[in-house]
Amino acid sequence: MGRLFICISAFAVLTAQTPAPAGTPALPDKPLRHLEYAFSVDYQRNGEVHEGAIGTARSGVGSLMSGIGRQGTLDVDVMAAANDGGLVIRAAEWLQEQPRARQSFICAAYPEGRVICPEYLGVTDVENQIMGYLGRGFFDPSLVDDKGRWQRKFSDKYVSVVSNFTIQGSVQANPLTVLQETSITSLSGNYTSWTESARFTYDPALEVLDTLHDVAIQQARGAATVQTTMDFRLTKDSFAKS
Repeated sequence: MGRLFICISAFAVLTAQTPAPAGTPALPDKPLRHLEYAFSVDYQRNGEVHEGAIGTARSGVGSLMSGIGRQGTLDVDVMAAANDGGLVIRAAEWLQEQPRARQSFICAAYPEGRVICPEYLGVTDVENQIMGYLGRGFFDPSLVDDKGRWQRKFSDKYVSVVSNFTIQGSVQANPLTVLQETSITSLSGNYTSWTESARFTYDPALEVLDTLHDVAIQQARGAATVQTTMDFRLTKDSFAKS
């Protein structure tokens, strides 16, 4: 579980510690929109790790290559629009080997990829990742230059996040195919910085992420790195035409 904790704790710092999105309206009994994603996530820790205190009989450098992961379905419900521009979203994982969903979480997603969740919620990296693409106006044509590129960035007391996007092919295509490079820099010193490379398809008409392949690399202890690979595929959208 140590490898899993390293990855999840890194993604968790992207969620600001606040009790609720500002201006959140009363939530309806039924969601405004329902989405389902098939997902898989894999964690690989590899490289060199330093063992024991330097200069002691048990000190040394060891190499390792190991991994752990999971797959299943992610239920995503769009519940409401907050006054501050956030989209209130409820998400829950259904793991392949479990008969029922894990605990569901309600957070707010914003256009720049920021996700805000109450501090007492154990939101998973998978839930946080998908919500980062579902904010209202995530794709804004007015930000795209003549080469099909745009940038999003935000920061809080934990991290600074800068994402650069490049459209592959026509900017008028539907869905769009986009390459993304993101740098996450730790500001608190409690977490290491990491980078992400992603390729995704996005439907600008329905304003929804269709597919995502994301690889994040984080420096661990010593010369070891932790690589997290996530894949998502939209399987159901209540807004889609029959």
